[in-house]
Amino acid sequence: MEKGRRILPAGLAPLGIRHDVYYDMLSMMTLSEAHRQNLLNRGLSQQRIDANMYRTVPADWRQRREIAYILAKRYPLAGVPGFFTRSGGWSLWGKPGILIPYLTVDGYIQGVQIRLDDDSDGKYRWLSSNPDYGYENGTAACSWIHVTGDITRDTACITEGGLKGDVASFLRGDALFIGVPGAGNTEFLVDTLSTLPNLKRLVGCYDRDQMKNGNVCAAVEKMERELRTQMGIQYEPFAWDNRYNGIDDYLLARKNGRRKSA
Repeated sequence: MEKGRRILPAGLAPLGIRHDVYYDMLSMMTLSEAHRQNLLNRGLSQQRIDANMYRTVPADWRQRREIAYILAKRYPLAGVPGFFTRSGGWSLWGKPGILIPYLTVDGYIQGVQIRLDDDSDGKYRWLSSNPDYGYENGTAACSWIHVTGDITRDTACITEGGLKGDVASFLRGDALFIGVPGAGNTEFLVDTLSTLPNLKRLVGCYDRDQMKNGNVCAAVEKMERELRTQMGIQYEPFAWDNRYNGIDDYLLARKNGRRKSA
């Protein structure tokens, strides 16, 4: 499951442990009504929101510590990003926002990202406990690649972020989407794509404003060369109505337009 060119942090827990810890962690949390409405407004259904296990980060640190306390009785938390020790007990890091599981092709939760309520310093942050920032027995997160939709398809769309990929996939009838944390964060992309059984073509669905950024364009061109030389995969960009920056925004507007005209 974790092989090839991936450079993983020292001490990172195996995928099976991370999945079990994160799955149980999310099962002990709830989704606030404000966050639920946010996800509904993006075009997701109630059933898909539940299935994707989005959760609200508990605001009270004592609640997060209680979750870590319970999990520590079931699993070794050393090596699981987001968990650290304080005053002799395990704790869970967090900032207010929506927890978004990042899945492998087999549906394992490899990591978790937070869609921050306060996005003044960026919209997303990994659930992490990097020891370099003083988190005792903590572990840094990786820039995981998220896989969502029908993995048997021969065409995958690539976009920024797991949540955007989830929404776009749902709005396109479970189309296969690959969510990268950012256009330049493709460290694990080749390894991830190699796990898709029928993949022949990759369609770029990056935000339109991002494609005006020279650094992003250079990163995409580099990715295209790597895919062609290492995997022989065809890459092509997808263009949509300029009124919509993101592929998710465009697909939602198209869905709502059809609904109004029906």
